[in-house]
Amino acid sequence: MSRFSYVALFAVCGSLVSACSDPVLPPTPATDVPDADVLDSAIVDRPDASTIDRPDVGPVDAADVVDVPRDTQRDTTPIDVPPGTTWCDLPMGPDAEVRGVTLPEGFCIRRYGRLTHPRVMQFSPSGDLFIASWSRGGPGGTGPGIGAIVVAPDDNRDGVADNLGVNAVPDANRDQVADDLGIYANDSNLALTWGENLADGGVLPQRDGWTDVHGILFHRGFLYLTTQNNVFRVPFAAGDRVVPRGATVERLADLEGAVRPTHTLAAGADGALYVSMGNYGLSMCPNSQPRQGAILRIRSAPGDTTIPLQGQIVAQGFRNPMYMRCQTWGCYAAELTDDGWTAPGREKLIRFGDGQDYGYPCCYDVGLPAPTNGGRVSCAGVTPSLAGFPIGYTPFGHDFEKGIWPAPYANGVFIGLHGQVGSWNNTGINWAPVNPVTHAFLGDAASVFMGGWGRGTPNEGRVADLVFAPDGRLFFTDDQLGHIYWIAPRTLQIPAR
Repeated sequence: MSRFSYVALFAVCGSLVSACSDPVLPPTPATDVPDADVLDSAIVDRPDASTIDRPDVGPVDAADVVDVPRDTQRDTTPIDVPPGTTWCDLPMGPDAEVRGVTLPEGFCIRRYGRLTHPRVMQFSPSGDLFIASWSRGGPGGTGPGIGAIVVAPDDNRDGVADNLGVNAVPDANRDQVADDLGIYANDSNLALTWGENLADGGVLPQRDGWTDVHGILFHRGFLYLTTQNNVFRVPFAAGDRVVPRGATVERLADLEGAVRPTHTLAAGADGALYVSMGNYGLSMCPNSQPRQGAILRIRSAPGDTTIPLQGQIVAQGFRNPMYMRCQTWGCYAAELTDDGWTAPGREKLIRFGDGQDYGYPCCYDVGLPAPTNGGRVSCAGVTPSLAGFPIGYTPFGHDFEKGIWPAPYANGVFIGLHGQVGSWNNTGINWAPVNPVTHAFLGDAASVFMGGWGRGTPNEGRVADLVFAPDGRLFFTDDQLGHIYWIAPRTLQIPAR
């Protein structure tokens, strides 16, 4: 039986906020029902910077890339979309086709565009897809990317990202094919610099670069972004596809001392702004620097002096909380726990709030001391996680379906799994049903939604971020191969303009 026929399960509480200390349960079968998109032949693909063995090609700054003839530039003239046309009805060009993937019956998948090392996605207020691509190699061997935020619109609504002409990345991965993604901001049009006033009245110039751009967020007329040591914002107006000329860069948080650059951002329904801070593995209990392994509340505007520039700890006791996402009813994060832990240690999906402590590195979960504990710390008061995955499944992006998809998937929670370092086992997309009113998970299992991903498959990549588009499609990134995809029910119609 295929390894995608089974999936690790949630150890789930009856309520999103109730206590839970159950171990991970045995797997539940998930039926792999191929649809019309599942083909047996090998994927037709072009190499990119993450797969070509070319030691002479390192991270590419889009400002240094020489333009190439635009014979591959796509026509962005709006296509004829009769009323009632579904996304899956659209003609599919050769680069949009995805082979060897298993999906439930009644769904289709398409490749939307290509970008080396796409990590975090956000849809702008006007519906354009923005993606952060950092130019360092990621932990686990992904990347490098281009050190930029790109925008990937679809003006002609053909289901594939448009080329943005003079603003496009001409050939960031040097595969001699013009890329269908456009630079919004990078080091050539937005220098991340500022000056800090010193106690003696002097000014200390400091600089942070685009190498580590990772988290992005649209919030109240600004685009927020993270680098290794800072959170910045720039003004953003609906429809912007290039950072405004002369835009003022403002710093919202000082993340100096951050161990990892894998910060992500989220904004609560009350307007509170959050950033995550991650560690690598820790062997000493307790963690002497709890800020490194925490979710911080930060300023949403530079003048908000009620919050220190270093932020305030909201929840702590994490190894590496990532891919935060806030819903109207609460905020969630994926916690990547210690790679060396075994059961009952697990990676987690958590709902975070003020005063929480998830116990790392002293506790596996509530009431479950880790080997590093040695009886020094009680685990009785640890905040229980909502759901767990065995070590190596590596939950990344996650989002709740908005009630548009057909049953049983409507309102469900979908989780992108990055898989195990090295083998890439278990990468793909899982889902679990959710009560649409209470948002509690129903049942005790998460099932495979998308399989056919990882080493030894036609799609030798790793699923990273995952987000539902305003039109109802599920978008996800593959930060190993450098692609962006979408999935839709065959009944999902293209909205009228």
